[in-house]
Amino acid sequence: MPNLETYNILIKISCRKRQFDQAKKLLDWMWSYGVRPDGYSYGTLINGLVKCGTLLDALKVFDEVSERGLTPDVTCYNILIDGYIKSGLVDEAKEIFQRLTTDSEVYPSVVTYNVMINGLSKCGYVSESLEFWRRMKVNERKLDVFDEGGEEKFVRRLEKNGGLKLEEGRKKVEEGERKNRGEKMNIWVKFLNYHPLGGALLRKTTGILKQVVT
Repeated sequence: MPNLETYNILIKISCRKRQFDQAKKLLDWMWSYGVRPDGYSYGTLINGLVKCGTLLDALKVFDEVSERGLTPDVTCYNILIDGYIKSGLVDEAKEIFQRLTTDSEVYPSVVTYNVMINGLSKCGYVSESLEFWRRMKVNERKLDVFDEGGEEKFVRRLEKNGGLKLEEGRKKVEEGERKNRGEKMNIWVKFLNYHPLGGALLRKTTGILKQVVT
């Protein structure tokens, strides 16, 4: 009788061939024959469906994990969130993220936050992208989204996708906790430096920046 590893290989092959109905049947057979699927079993199928743009089918498979008494691992969440973000379905992506945060057995990883931060900024949701950056800092996740020049890339993306308006930036700076203000100011200054009108904007915000460091 095939074991878990064998079934997972067959599911992976089926998904590569886009034979998703066959992959679903394999999952059903696993349950029928007493072979308990794992996160990889479902994650492979979810990933295949997402890559083909069939997000509703991917969500149904994702929901089946819980219905079967299993807990979706964070990888399954990340795949689904990334799929919705890349399809421009930001609200749906945020709903999946919310489900993850209320799940008592798994929690957002660095990858999860990076998907949300990068995806939101690419879609032009500058304010919300910065909010997820703040939440990652509060939750003490490693800020690798800004490692090796990532911070400058992030700021450039903010500018490219709609820009960071003066009033929006001011609110973001002022609403942060004091312990995070230094990082927020750094982001704001870098944005101003990259912006074509950065010099003028920087002069206008001198008072705001002084408030941050005092």
